[in-house]
Amino acid sequence: MKKIKKYSYKDISIICENLYSLYNDGLQMAKSIELLEEFPLKKDYKLSIKNISDEVKKGSSLSEGFSKFDYLYPQFLAGMISIGEKTGKLNDVFREMSIYYKRKDNIKKEIIGASIYPAFLLGSMLLMCNFFIFFLIPQLEEIYLSLG
Repeated sequence: MKKIKKYSYKDISIICENLYSLYNDGLQMAKSIELLEEFPLKKDYKLSIKNISDEVKKGSSLSEGFSKFDYLYPQFLAGMISIGEKTGKLNDVFREMSIYYKRKDNIKKEIIGASIYPAFLLGSMLLMCNFFIFFLIPQLEEIYLSLG
């Protein structure tokens, strides 16, 4: 069964931001990932963090761990982590990815917020049209017929 790719930019941002902070404070990456299991993340992300932590402890790279969960983490993120590992700038990658995914989450929320008002107006107009067609016009018809 193939899993549907539905990314939670908020959770990805939380993961990247905290990996940046923990790694910047001098913790080893394996310990930093292990600490992420305590953060308020969705169930799928918590399970993925546990599995990524196990993979890193076994000797796999961090990017390999993230790539195994391509339905939760975009390929772009795994690619950037891989570049960060190869160049030694993993901390900078996590900082920038945190900013990037936080912006994506904000844009997504703004689009949804901006779509609510037009949807409300459209729904209201449809209700008013139905009211006129099924209630008001038949009553007016009766009044005009009674007047002759």
